[in-house]
Amino acid sequence: MKNAPESSTLPLGKYGAMHKAFLKKHKPKVYRELVSLGKLHYICSGIDDTAATILATIPDREVAHEVILCELVYN
Repeated sequence: MKNAPESSTLPLGKYGAMHKAFLKKHKPKVYRELVSLGKLHYICSGIDDTAATILATIPDREVAHEVILCELVYN
């Protein structure tokens, strides 16, 4: 059985791309597993969606950015 390809070719947003880069550099085993399962793009897109919700909810952009980085991108 072959590994599933990434399901979407749509570009990732800022926070999804940051999470992808973080996984690739700091958690290569997780990164490779997500790629082989075809779930990396899905996970990173979810990060983008959640980040958009946080940005819409927290009026202070600096605080929202810190929340996103601490809670989503670098965990």
